[in-house]
Amino acid sequence: PTVFAQLDECRDWFAERAADAPDNLRHLLHLVVAERAWASDTPAAAVRAFDAALRDVARVHRPWHRALIAEHAAAFHMAYGMRYVGEQLLREAREHYAAWGATAKVADLDRRYPALVRAPRVNEATAGDPRGVLAATRAISAETSLERLPATVSATLATLTGASEVHVVLRDSPVHVEEARLPLEVLRFVERTGEP
Repeated sequence: PTVFAQLDECRDWFAERAADAPDNLRHLLHLVVAERAWASDTPAAAVRAFDAALRDVARVHRPWHRALIAEHAAAFHMAYGMRYVGEQLLREAREHYAAWGATAKVADLDRRYPALVRAPRVNEATAGDPRGVLAATRAISAETSLERLPATVSATLATLTGASEVHVVLRDSPVHVEEARLPLEVLRFVERTGEP
């Protein structure tokens, strides 16, 4: 009851201020309403309030507000088993945190949700375009985890080349040809010539 009373106070405070400055505060009011509905186990009301918060914050230039609302909406959706929507919202939150310059928050999201990090979208028409190569280079150089680097390189190469499957085999790790489903001849050719 104490926490609900505090949420109600926050809601009322935001409601008063949002009446005077809706573009600045209405999205935060919707966030508080969504959190209150989620806490009181009324998911339908929470969905509507999160949707309103996301819609309203999209109209203002406040990257950290957009990131915070998207992150909280993602947590709600994932808690109710809506993983696809949750992951899309987490990616959006990550992008907004990065735009705001919150590198520690981006790193935290990357650590907690490694699936968020994906290669930039580059279609086959732009694969030879220096901008596509630059975007790929940035994606690979931005990877902060050595464990995730092979997956980032694979995703980037698949995006650049349009390949349906990419396997990265590291020289200093044991090669499991059957797991990678690569012909042994390909690996021997690469080893012998040193060429891709």
